Amino acid sequence: MPSVYVTLYGLFGGETNDVYFRGTIPITGKLTNLAIVRKVKSELGWSNIRCTTLDYGDSIELEPRGILQKAVIEVY
Repeated sequence: MPSVYVTLYGLFGGETNDVYFRGTIPITGKLTNLAIVRKVKSELGWSNIRCTTLDYGDSIELEPRGILQKAVIEVY
């Protein structure tokens, strides 16, 4: 079963500050970026929160609006 590695950071002044969560999340079904982002957002409780998504090729970065946190998703 494929899985992704997620690191959740706290932000202070726009810069990453503390690590709140590190772990793997299993992905079932398709391995598209949209499916990965939706699964991670549902696991983090961000399903109804708009996020800015940055795709770096080997990782995806999520920055939710109104929350001072950032998630970095690494697909392996």
